[in-house]
Amino acid sequence: MRLIQIAGAQPARYLNLGSPSHKCQFCDAIMWYEERLQKTHGTANPMFSLCCIEGKVKLPKLKEAPIYLQELLDYRKGQTAAKFRDNIRSYNSIFSFTSMGANIEKEINRKPGPYVFRINGENYHMIRSLLPKQNDKPKFAQLYIFDTENEVRNRLQTLGKSDKSSKLDEEIVEGLMHMFDNYNALTKVF
Repeated sequence: MRLIQIAGAQPARYLNLGSPSHKCQFCDAIMWYEERLQKTHGTANPMFSLCCIEGKVKLPKLKEAPIYLQELLDYRKGQTAAKFRDNIRSYNSIFSFTSMGANIEKEINRKPGPYVFRINGENYHMIRSLLPKQNDKPKFAQLYIFDTENEVRNRLQTLGKSDKSSKLDEEIVEGLMHMFDNYNALTKVF
C-alpha cells in the first residue's frame, strides 16, 4: 500500500493507492498505475520508465529464493510465517557476519522533526577476531564457526534479554541456519 501526501491550500490528506498491481512490460517490475508514463494514460497496458527506462537498463533476473524463505515470506502461510515477518529485522541481525562501524551523529535528532540517521565520515564493516575473547559470547562471524553445537542458543543470545529476543522462534532460527548452510556462499566458506 502506498500513501501519498497531497499538499495545498487545504490541510494535507493522504491518498491510498492500494497495492502495486501493474507489471512493467520490459523488466517485470511491479508498479502502481499512477507511476505510468503519462503518454499511456487510459490504456489497458501502461508503460513505465522509473524501473528500467522503458527497457534501456537491463539487469539479470534475480535467482529464486529458497523454498524455506519463500514460505516464511508468504502472507498466506500461517503463524510461523507471520512471526518471521514481524521480527524479520531481528532474524536478519542474528545472521550478520559483521557489525557496522561509523561515526554516527546524534546531535541532529535533539531538535524537533523526523528521525535522521547521519554518518560523519565513512561507513565500514567490522569483522574482528573469529574467536571470541575468553568468557565472551560469540557474535557475528564467530557464530558460524565457534560452538556450533549450541548455535541456535548462541544466536538467540546475541540480542540479549530484550523483548525482541523472546519473540524469536528457535525452529525458524534452525530452519534459517540450514537454508544458509545450503544456499549462501559465505556461510559455506565459514
